[in-house]
Amino acid sequence: MAVPTTEIFLRSPYWITQNEGEDTGGVHQVSVISVDEVALYENEYFFIYLNGVRHTIETKTIRLDQVSAINEYISNLPDYTTFVDILDRVFVTAVFSGVQEETYFEAGSSTGLDLIISTPTAGVTPTNDNALGKVLCDLRVWTGEMTDEPSYPSIKLRSTALNGTTSIDIAEFARDYVEVTYNGGSASDAVFISYELTIFNEFSNTPHLKDRVYLTGLDGYSMFQDEVNYITYQNVMMSDKDVTAYCNSNMRIPVLTKYLTGYKLRRYVGPAGKFENMTTFHEVTGLEAPTSTDEIVKYISSMYQNTAADLMTFQFSQGPDEEVSIDYAPLNKYGVSRIWFVNRFGCQQEMHLLGRSDVSLTGKAKDYKRNLLVNGGYNNQRHQTHILNKNGKMSIELNTGWRNQEENDTIIEMTMSEQIWLTVDRETVGRSFSAKSQVEYTIPVNLQSEDTKLMTRLNDKLINYTFKFDAAFDLLNNVR
Repeated sequence: MAVPTTEIFLRSPYWITQNEGEDTGGVHQVSVISVDEVALYENEYFFIYLNGVRHTIETKTIRLDQVSAINEYISNLPDYTTFVDILDRVFVTAVFSGVQEETYFEAGSSTGLDLIISTPTAGVTPTNDNALGKVLCDLRVWTGEMTDEPSYPSIKLRSTALNGTTSIDIAEFARDYVEVTYNGGSASDAVFISYELTIFNEFSNTPHLKDRVYLTGLDGYSMFQDEVNYITYQNVMMSDKDVTAYCNSNMRIPVLTKYLTGYKLRRYVGPAGKFENMTTFHEVTGLEAPTSTDEIVKYISSMYQNTAADLMTFQFSQGPDEEVSIDYAPLNKYGVSRIWFVNRFGCQQEMHLLGRSDVSLTGKAKDYKRNLLVNGGYNNQRHQTHILNKNGKMSIELNTGWRNQEENDTIIEMTMSEQIWLTVDRETVGRSFSAKSQVEYTIPVNLQSEDTKLMTRLNDKLINYTFKFDAAFDLLNNVR
């Protein structure tokens, strides 16, 4: 079973909307009100409901085996010409000798019963009684193969119609099943989603089941200007396609794999900036479509055999090729600090920070004043003010180094990210964040800087940013 071809972003709403008259099932049945209710009317009128619209009718008898006559009747109703030949069976509620009977009659059958039905009474206008009553939604969320879909819904939702419309936001519920963890560009952090709607007409308890719909969920978000149910049509899962990297270092680019067939790594062999001076030094072809959530997003390295690409070209079976251009910053005395953050597409994006770094420590504790008196005296070497549960939190302030204006979207998305990780080396921060034996390690951090002024070449000439991050853990281990 092929994976879904539509991705949704679970940090923003994804609405499932059902409107009155859109495949509600009401057009497939004819209901006749009981004689007891009809008797309230002076001339013994009956009611017939078609797609939630009530018609007042005069009595006329048509046998149930005369399906063609029923179809002819429906085709002659005002505004109901599209209902011709759709009735293959009729559902009847009627009263015979004071006993209510409900049953289906198949087309062409002879039951011996009569269906009371007729044309609208002259001067009576059909009225809309809001046919759509309620919608039940069976939502399933899972990881692994498509065939691993749960047999029982992960959650059941219900929405009652208001003015003929129901709406259910499935994203907020599906997101409860997603937890993005740092993987250094090796996992998709995607889920499969299916939903199945059961439609109930306001005037019938007979459910109408719609086809099951399949989606792929990523922990991303849409912008206000994108309006409802935003769908991306790009396959390289980054907003900025021009990125800055440390000199001759690797970057991993997140790419949707549903249509990915191959990619090329290219570098300049002459003066940079001219496409004719570019050569392909590594090419991959014949990539196959994903079969599981682990394969939905692939992180493709910009280096091959210690050669760094200046341009990465991704090829797809549907849609145009997409490219990522990498600008390599020169060596500097500060080295590089790597940030990983969950971008707007729900993928882990890498950013190289090339400027100065400053580490600081903030301690916190509770204290209380204790009684030192023992047998009329006390030890003056003991603390009268006693510290309790002291701990600390490390912070690091990082400068991005000089950046291109085209990377401002990356800055915005890093600022809006709920999950950020920082990869640092021992020489930069000593043992402030981790054991001294580790040469390089990755830690979870939270962005402390809340205000960021976006810079431009026009106003600021040279562009760089400074951000402060707090470690997302206490310095002393207190996990219990």
